[in-house]
Amino acid sequence: MKKMILLGVVGVMATSMAMAQTSNSSTVNQSGNNNASLEQYGVNTSNISQTSEEADVANTATVFQIGGENESTITTVGDGNTVDVNQRGLNDEDPNTDIGYGNIATVEQSGDGNSAIVDTDGDMNVANIDQEGDNNEATVDQGGGYAQRNQGNIEQVGTANSAIVTQRQDENAAIVYQEGEDNTGTIYQNTRRNEPAVGSYAELVQVGVSNHSMIEQQGEQNGAGSWAFGNTNASTINQLGNTNEALVFLGAYPFGPITGGDNNDASIGQTGNINFAGIAQAGDGNTGSIIQTGDQNWAGLVQEHSDEGTITQDGDDYTDGYQAGTGEGNLATIDQMDGANEVNFGQYGELNQMTIFQGGGDNYAVAYQDGVGSTATITQIGDLNESYSLQSVGANTLNIMQTGNGNMSDISQNGANSANVTQNSSAGF
Repeated sequence: MKKMILLGVVGVMATSMAMAQTSNSSTVNQSGNNNASLEQYGVNTSNISQTSEEADVANTATVFQIGGENESTITTVGDGNTVDVNQRGLNDEDPNTDIGYGNIATVEQSGDGNSAIVDTDGDMNVANIDQEGDNNEATVDQGGGYAQRNQGNIEQVGTANSAIVTQRQDENAAIVYQEGEDNTGTIYQNTRRNEPAVGSYAELVQVGVSNHSMIEQQGEQNGAGSWAFGNTNASTINQLGNTNEALVFLGAYPFGPITGGDNNDASIGQTGNINFAGIAQAGDGNTGSIIQTGDQNWAGLVQEHSDEGTITQDGDDYTDGYQAGTGEGNLATIDQMDGANEVNFGQYGELNQMTIFQGGGDNYAVAYQDGVGSTATITQIGDLNESYSLQSVGANTLNIMQTGNGNMSDISQNGANSANVTQNSSAGF
C-alpha cells in the first residue's frame, strides 16, 4: 500500500510538471558570454537568442511574465547588451493578483553596450525595440490602471541615443526613430481614463547629432509629429485636452531630402480642444513658439534662416505666418485674445520686426515686410477692425492703434518712411 501511495504521488508530480511545461513556453539559445533569467506564471511564451561576439562583456536578458498569452522575443548580437522585459497586469508587485493578458514584447539589438527595458502593466499592449549600434538606451513603459492596447515602438541606429516611451491608460500609439549620435527622444501619453477612451498618436524622428525632442499628450485623440534632420535641434510639444494636432519640422520640410538644418528650436503648447499648430523651419538658427489655450485655434509658422517667431492665441483664433530670413533674420510676435481674430503675415530679408496684438473679436490683420530693418507695430482692440500694411525696400516704421469697432487702415510704404495711425470709433464725438 505504501508503495502504491508513493507511486501515486510521483504520478501527480509528473502530471503537474507536464502541465507547467506546456502552459509556459521558453526557448533560450546562447553563444559566447551571456546570461539569461526567465520567470513565468500562467500561459506565456518567451524566446531568447543571444550571441556574444568578443565574449569580453556578457550580454544579459531578464524576462518576467505573469498572466495569459504574453509573448516576449529577444534577439541580441554583440557584447555588453542588456534587456529587461516585464509583462504583468496591475501596477503592484503581488504575483497572485498582478496578471496581464496578451502583451507582446519584441527586442532586437545589434552592437555593444545597448540597453533595452520593456515594462508592461495591463492587457494586449505591444512594445517593439530595435537598436543597432553602440551604447543606445531604450525604454517602453506601458501601464497605469488597466492599460490596454497601447503600442510603443523605438528604433535607434547609431551611438549613444536615448529614447523613452511612456504610455498610460488605453489605446495610445507612439513611434520613435533616431539615427546618429547623442539624440534624445521622449514621448509621454495618457488618455486619463480607460475604455471607451480613444488614445493619442505621437511620432518622433531625428536624424543627425545631438537633437533633443519631447512630446507629452494628456487627453484623447491628440496627434503629434516632430522630426529634426541635422544637428543640435530641439523641440517640445505639450498637449492637454482632446483632438489637438501639432507638427514640428526642424531643419527640412517633411517631404524633402533628409538633410540640413542645425540649431533650430521650436515649442508648441496646446491647452483645450480641437487646436492645430504647425512649425516648419528649413534652415539654421530659427526659433519658433506657439502657445494656444481654449478651443479651435489654428496657427502656422514657417521660418527659413535665423528667424524668430512667437504666436499666442486664446480661443477661436487663426494665424498664418512666413519668415524668409537672410543674414541676421527677422522677428515676429503675434498675440490674439478673446477669440475669432485672424492674422496673416510675412517677412522677407533681415532685421525686420513685427508685433501684432488683437483683443476682442473678429479682428483681421494682414502685414508684410520686405527688405532690411523695417518695424511694424499693430494693435487692434474691439471688434471687426481691419488692418492692411505693406512695407518694402528700406527701413520703414509703422505704428497702428485701432480701438472700438469697425475701424480700417490700409498702409503701403516703399523706402525709409514712417507712418502713425490712431483710430478710435468709440471716442464719443
